[in-house]
Amino acid sequence: MSTGGRGEARPGYDAMIAAAGVITVLVAARRAARRARLEALVAGSRAVRLIAAPPGMALGEQVRTLRPDVVLVDLDGERIDTALHGLRSARAGVIALDDDPRAGARR
Repeated sequence: MSTGGRGEARPGYDAMIAAAGVITVLVAARRAARRARLEALVAGSRAVRLIAAPPGMALGEQVRTLRPDVVLVDLDGERIDTALHGLRSARAGVIALDDDPRAGARR
């Protein structure tokens, strides 16, 4: 029986994942250490597949080229409009992470 990655038993978890398909995720972070930690979290799930982007490619270009289902962006103090520049026409869900959620309203 599969545990779904959290330790507790989840009957039918494997069948549910197989039926839903695998979600592709692109992780974007300015600092390599933060990106590596987020990529490790994503890679630890069987429900998602991590997409590695070539270094030096702008985020908008990465999304247009690699076509992930979801983009996980670590803002790391960057303005949200700057961090997400080039993603307006992207057909991907975007999750933005910020150390201070109140800061987004002031940006």
